[in-house]
Amino acid sequence: MVDRSLAAPDVMAALETFGSQARPHNSDDLFDCWGLVRQVHVHLLGRGHADELLGPRTAGSGDWRPLGDRADLLVGDVVGTHPCAAPDECHVAIYCGRVGDTHLVYDSSPRGDIPLLDRYGDLVGVREIFTRYMRATAAADGLRNQGGAYLRLWDGRDLYSSQAVHRLLSLGAPERDIDTRAARAAAGLDPLPFYCRRRLARDARGREVYDNAAGKHQQCYLPDGALVPDGLYEQACEQGEVGPAVVRPRPPAFDTDAGRAAPGGGRAFTWAYGDADVAGCRVEVYEETLEGRKRLVLSEELPGAATAYTVPGRELREDTLYAFVVFARDARGYSRDAVRPFAYRAAPGSPLLDHNRARPYALRPDDGAVVATLTPTLAWEVARPAADQTRFRLELYAQACREQDSRALWAVTVEGTPARSCRYQVPPLAGLEPGGTYFWYLTTINSRGRDCFAPAEGVFVVADDADAGGTAGQARA
Repeated sequence: MVDRSLAAPDVMAALETFGSQARPHNSDDLFDCWGLVRQVHVHLLGRGHADELLGPRTAGSGDWRPLGDRADLLVGDVVGTHPCAAPDECHVAIYCGRVGDTHLVYDSSPRGDIPLLDRYGDLVGVREIFTRYMRATAAADGLRNQGGAYLRLWDGRDLYSSQAVHRLLSLGAPERDIDTRAARAAAGLDPLPFYCRRRLARDARGREVYDNAAGKHQQCYLPDGALVPDGLYEQACEQGEVGPAVVRPRPPAFDTDAGRAAPGGGRAFTWAYGDADVAGCRVEVYEETLEGRKRLVLSEELPGAATAYTVPGRELREDTLYAFVVFARDARGYSRDAVRPFAYRAAPGSPLLDHNRARPYALRPDDGAVVATLTPTLAWEVARPAADQTRFRLELYAQACREQDSRALWAVTVEGTPARSCRYQVPPLAGLEPGGTYFWYLTTINSRGRDCFAPAEGVFVVADDADAGGTAGQARA
């Protein structure tokens, strides 16, 4: 039995670590609902204790019991729709207290209602918020453009709770205050979310959409990837809609021989910048699995315009797949990510060597760039196109993100030499129209038939006076 206690402020702080509760954020390839719950407890208790607390053995063991009075819950309790641990049909969330008589949870889910608060923190209604730029997860292999992880209203489906987690919380909670604002304050967090009070732009279906364009290229949530910086909540409320995102620096470009073995058993990477005024960069390393999940191994800010970094061997495990990521930084913020995947000391015959490690990046046009033609050229980069891009699938959607109930305006699969060019010109048959907004999704496929798991997404706008016969498709600033 786990012999440690859990404190509600620590749970709230852990949730903030993996995704700010103050706004929707990108879950990317990191976790579904169960993955988020497990990650919080691995962070607080360690992997062994977390497995004992919430592992498969708890299914049907009596640790999951029907909820009685919600007043008996503690902030940090794990609640679920079924009395078992992480079956495919079960949805789980972390209870975060209440505002007045309204109970709140935090989870990673396609959609959900959020509390509508006035400037003084009083609950005045409910809003349904959608988010863009969600990527696939191992548990949901389609893009999830309608949701993410954030604080939301309890929807009534969560009818069971983990008694094992509740016991540990009881040990760490001398008082039973379940006020959400008090729990956040005890964790040293900001007041409740500003986006609940802000009117958002609407999509083609009339839905309010929280657009994560400024953070969609992050591999996982970090505060600088947010649409509005943490310190500007009230300013955003006063000004209403936030203006267009500033133009970011261009992403770095890896040298062709980057990824060599380094002294001491590490891995060395070198790159160059396309902008002369780069002030620094951030490097990240992720451990990946064949199912597409990622674990952040390290994240480090490098001073000055650094062009080299060696991942220490102590951070790497043999026969393991990794991704090395670097972002350029200047006064405008961070660039898109430049990604270089690598298998560390893979054993002969390892399935890692067959896995498609290519992930398209530097998509263009993107970020709502305006193109002057109805037949634009779409372009991207892949680390090793000759090896990892023998085919690609491209889908084009009009006016809205890709969703399970929408149909592609244009879809094509390209093979052979044309596929390795990392370019595709949209044909007139696609039917683009002046003034239209278009989302395009790219899936690369290697010679062994393995795809890159999560499609990359780009978005552009066709100019009102677009030339139907144009071919260049250059984006205008």
